[in-house]
Amino acid sequence: MRRAWASPPVPGAGCHRFDAARPFCHVRTRRLNGPARGGSEREKHVFSINTLQKAGARLVFGTDFPIDLLNPLLQVYRAVTRIDSGGADVWHPHERITLAEALRAYTAGSAYGSFREQELGTLEAGKLADIVVLARNLFAVPVEEIPDTKAVLTIVDGKVVFEHTQALVES
Repeated sequence: MRRAWASPPVPGAGCHRFDAARPFCHVRTRRLNGPARGGSEREKHVFSINTLQKAGARLVFGTDFPIDLLNPLLQVYRAVTRIDSGGADVWHPHERITLAEALRAYTAGSAYGSFREQELGTLEAGKLADIVVLARNLFAVPVEEIPDTKAVLTIVDGKVVFEHTQALVES
């Protein structure tokens, strides 16, 4: 895992992505940098994912394990709802993003952030078959059910590495 924070590029840093001023964003879902640590004026700008995306930043999501739970669907839920890790407070609701944007940040965005977008991140011929099949269509369930959705099949590089039911493979 690599943590990347949106920041101005360093000219001549040797990385074309930063030289081209295309920063990407990481979001942590706990409010560790709240008003008590950074002051209320600075806190307003913490994890401004919607603002950064509108400014042209590419969102790159990943779990922050072991700092936070290793459940990407919980992190997707938090990006869509902006409900904090306590489960009650909506934190900067104007920074919500859509479900499609959050899933893109976890797939294509993560591939981009690891410099592997030519082989990962989208379902295309010639790319590695890294696929997770979920028990429910996230676009058809209430948003509150997203974190509890289970994986029923996981394929890594074209090989089944996890299957929840034999019936799924047989059908």
